Amino acid sequence: MLELLIALFSLLLVSTGLFMTLKGPTVFVLAPDRITEQQRQQIWLFFRNGGALYMLIGFLCLLTIFFRSTLLYVFAVLISSGYTALFSIRLAGMMKDQSH
Repeated sequence: MLELLIALFSLLLVSTGLFMTLKGPTVFVLAPDRITEQQRQQIWLFFRNGGALYMLIGFLCLLTIFFRSTLLYVFAVLISSGYTALFSIRLAGMMKDQSH
């Protein structure tokens, strides 16, 4: 049962990362006419790198099933939770900058 939950969590992380990499900048940019080309590139890199990290953490969680390492799974969950908090703060800052 625990392996199924870990697999679902890793699938969620990988799919979120894939969505962020492919569609993130087009979904979260509030006013594309208000941002410069440099800001556009920065936002695109932010989502591409963030999505890649989410996918990497998802695959790490998937590996914990095969290694049966609870410590590795806890480490991956802590990293994903911490990164989600930092990503949300940074995204809120970007959206606030666009609203001015």
